[in-house]
Amino acid sequence: KNGVRPQKLFYRDGRPGNAGHRLNDAIVDQQEETAEIQETEPTKSPRVRRKYETFQWNHPNDQGVETTYNINYRVEGKVDGPPILLVHGFGASVGHFRYQFPTLVEAGYRVYAIDLLGFGASDKPGNVEYSIELFTDLLKDFVLEMEDQELVHSSTSTLPKKKWVVAGNSIGGLVSLG
Repeated sequence: KNGVRPQKLFYRDGRPGNAGHRLNDAIVDQQEETAEIQETEPTKSPRVRRKYETFQWNHPNDQGVETTYNINYRVEGKVDGPPILLVHGFGASVGHFRYQFPTLVEAGYRVYAIDLLGFGASDKPGNVEYSIELFTDLLKDFVLEMEDQELVHSSTSTLPKKKWVVAGNSIGGLVSLG
């Protein structure tokens, strides 16, 4: 599509290789590559919605000034479904979970995925100290906001009305434990 064609690599002795091998250990068979591209149909991805929403998160910056940050998130599924929040890893974004959305929605969940502050389409402020605590605060505030402020108050903390499943990959897994 974009003018770049994948190369099929072989070792000098004819064994198939892959793009990760050094080029001087492999040769390119252009004729076989062309035939393979013509015979192969493109794989279809599951239908996913590519529309995102914005959560306006108020949190103090490093100078203690209350600041509003735009946090990108995606949500799909029945409004009354059990909520699940997916949190990406370092260097990723909500797109990391594009293949999990259809299955989880089909299973009846209300599925949320969030771009942590500084990642994906969320704001990337330079005056904030990025930390596990910052991301944990973001997730807690996000869950509470998504609960529409219908909170159950206890003597020690404010808890969301529904039980949420929070799952993450890499740094998202660590933050999910908070």
